[in-house]
Amino acid sequence: TFQYLLEFVGKEKRERILRQKRKQNADNMLIGEILAKTIIKRTFGIDTKMQEFAYSEHGKPYLPNYPHVHFNISHSGQ
Repeated sequence: TFQYLLEFVGKEKRERILRQKRKQNADNMLIGEILAKTIIKRTFGIDTKMQEFAYSEHGKPYLPNYPHVHFNISHSGQ
């Protein structure tokens, strides 16, 4: 499942996920990305399947072609 889901993440994010030393961190990053893309598609009708998120100077993700769409992803332990 992990390898399958990686196919829906952009190259840059995929590399960040694969550099994680702890499997749990890699899993959380991947699941967060997939969930965000799924919710954006369902809420705004935007197909984000092969679209990469860009990141602001403070690390907040955004979709470059959709400035009206705002979201955030955070992980806090369990």
